[in-house]
Amino acid sequence: MRSSERFMRCSFGVILALLAGCATGSIGAQDFDGDGTQDSDDCDPSNASIYPGADDPYGDTIDQDCDGADGDANDLDNDGTANEGDCAPEDAAIYPGAEDTYGDGIDQDCDGLDGVDSDGDGYASTDSGGDDCNDGDAGIHPGADDPDDAIDQDCDGFARQTTVDLRPDSPMTSDVLYIQVDSDSAVLGIAWFLDGVERSEYAGFEEIPYSQTSREQTWRVEVTPYSASAEAGTAASDSVVIGNSAPSAATLIQGLVPDPREGDVLTAIASASDDDLDTVTMLYGWFVNGVQVSPSPGEQLDSTHFDKGDSIYVVLTPSDGIDEGTPVTSNTVTAVNTPPLAVSAAIDPTDGTEETTFSCLVSGWQDPDPADTEAYDFQWYVNEVVSVPTATLDGASFGRGDSLRCEATPNDGEATGSTLVSSVVTVGNTLPSISSVTIDPTAGDEGTIFICLPTGWLDPDPADATPDYSYQWYVGAAGSEVASVTTETIDGSSFDRDDSIYCEATPLNVVVASMPAEAGAPVASAALVIANTVPQITSASIEPTGATTADTLSVLPTGWTDDDGDTEGYLYQWSIEDPSGNIVPGGTAATLDFSTTLRGDSITVEVTPTDGTDSG
Repeated sequence: MRSSERFMRCSFGVILALLAGCATGSIGAQDFDGDGTQDSDDCDPSNASIYPGADDPYGDTIDQDCDGADGDANDLDNDGTANEGDCAPEDAAIYPGAEDTYGDGIDQDCDGLDGVDSDGDGYASTDSGGDDCNDGDAGIHPGADDPDDAIDQDCDGFARQTTVDLRPDSPMTSDVLYIQVDSDSAVLGIAWFLDGVERSEYAGFEEIPYSQTSREQTWRVEVTPYSASAEAGTAASDSVVIGNSAPSAATLIQGLVPDPREGDVLTAIASASDDDLDTVTMLYGWFVNGVQVSPSPGEQLDSTHFDKGDSIYVVLTPSDGIDEGTPVTSNTVTAVNTPPLAVSAAIDPTDGTEETTFSCLVSGWQDPDPADTEAYDFQWYVNEVVSVPTATLDGASFGRGDSLRCEATPNDGEATGSTLVSSVVTVGNTLPSISSVTIDPTAGDEGTIFICLPTGWLDPDPADATPDYSYQWYVGAAGSEVASVTTETIDGSSFDRDDSIYCEATPLNVVVASMPAEAGAPVASAALVIANTVPQITSASIEPTGATTADTLSVLPTGWTDDDGDTEGYLYQWSIEDPSGNIVPGGTAATLDFSTTLRGDSITVEVTPTDGTDSG
C-alpha cells in the first residue's frame, strides 16, 4: 500500500478515535507501524510495508501480504492478470489487452492470434496483418456464412458466399454424382477428391459416372470461385459416402406347391439382382396361420411346422449382407389331410368253429397327421358273399365249412386309405357231444332185444341239428367185455345168460360240402348182466288115455323152449280127485302107478319146465 493510502487510513482512524472521545496519542498501541492494520492481524507489526493486502513481489523471499508465501500465487508475473486468465502467467508483457504486434509470432493479447482481433471473432484484422476484412464486426471473417445481401461476410472478395451441394445426398453405386453450385463467380474451379486423394483426371467435371464409384468410397468436391482478376475466393466443398445398393425387388419364380400334406417339404424360389454385384441371398420368412415360424427354418419348411388345415406362405427378402431389397410374398397354400395307411389285415384266430368269434386284426397303422385317431372300416365275406361290417364275426353269420375273409380300410375321419384283404379262413367243425347213454330195457335175458339210447345231443353247427350216432356193443364176462355188434340194438344171438353187456354211442356229424363226417367223444352206458331165460312148454298129456287101475300112467310134456339152450327138465305133481271131490296129492315122478287109484277117480298132473335155475 502506498504511503498516502496509509496516511489516509491513519487519518481516518484518528478521526474515528476522536469522535469516540479517545485520548490523543493512544492510536499507537493498536497499529504500531501505522500501516493501517491492527497489530493482532499484522504478520510484522513493526514494518509498515508488510501487512495483509500489501503488494508482494515474487522472488524477494519476503511475504509482504502476510499470506504465508513469497509473491502473489494468483499472478506470478504481477501483470495484473490472474494466472488462469493469463496465456503467459510468467511473462508480464503478455496478458489480455496488451499490445499485439502482428508478424512476430507472439500472441501478446492472449486472443489466440498473432495480431489484433478487436471483434473477438478469432481472426486478426487486416490492419494488423491478418485476414479479417472487418475487425469491428464479429460476424465478418473468413469462412463466415455469406448470404446474398451485398456484404462480403466471408472476406473472399465476393458479396455472396459460394456454396456447393454434392448430389444425391446418400448415393448408391448405381447413382451418378453431380454438383449444384450457387456462386457470384462466373469462373469456378472444380476439384474432386477420392478418399482424401485428389483425382486430377476429373478436374472441372460437374459429375462422376456411377461406373467410377464403389461402395464405401468417400467423394469430396471442392469449388473455388475466381474473380475477374483471377483471385481465388473462399472455396466451398461437400462430400458424400457411396452407400450400398440394396438388391432389386425379389421376383417369385416358383411358388409353393398346393395342397401340401404331412411329410412334404415346402420351398419357393425367387430371384433378385444387385448393382454392386454382391452375392444376393434370400431370407425366408415362413408364416403358418399368420404367425411367423421362429427361428426361420431357412429355404425349406417341413411338416414338423404345420398340420392339416394350416395355411402357409413364405416371404422371400433379397439381401446382399448389408441391405435388403423389396420382398415378395408367395402364394398361400393350405395343408390337406393325408389318408392313413396300414400294413396288413388278418383273421384271428386262424382256425375256429361255430363257437369261435373271429376278429379282423389290422397292423401297421400309419398316419402322419398327429391329430388323427386309428380307425378302420370293416367288411366280412362268408363264402365270398357280403356279410356284416363289424370288427368281429361270430357263429350267427357262418357255419362249419364256410370260408371267411375280412377287409379293413383305414379311415381317419376325412379320408380312407387302401383296403387290406385278409387270408381266407375255413370254419372248422364243432364236434358233437352227448351227455349220457343208457340201455333199454335195463334188464333182460337172452330173449331180450336191448337198445342203446344216447341222450343230451349237443352240436352248435346248424348243419348238424339232426343227431347221428355210431354204436358199439361190448359182451363178455364182467370187466372183460369185448366188442360185439355195431348196431343200435343187440339180441340174444350175441350174448348168453350171465354175460355182461354195455354199449358206447359216438355222436357223428353229417357230411357237409367237402367236409367228412366227424365223431365226437364216445359215451358208454352202464353194464348189465344177462339174466337166465325161464324154460317153457306148450302142453302136457297123460298116457294111456283109457287107463285102468292096472295101468301105469305117464305124462308127456311137449313144446319145450329155453333160449339159453338149457337141458330140458321138469317138475311133476300128480293129483287124485275121488268121486266125492276130495283131492289128494299123488306122486312127483313122471309116472303114476294107477293101482293106487280107485275106479272113478279123476287123475291130473302139473308139469313145470325147469332148467335147473329157474322154473317155467
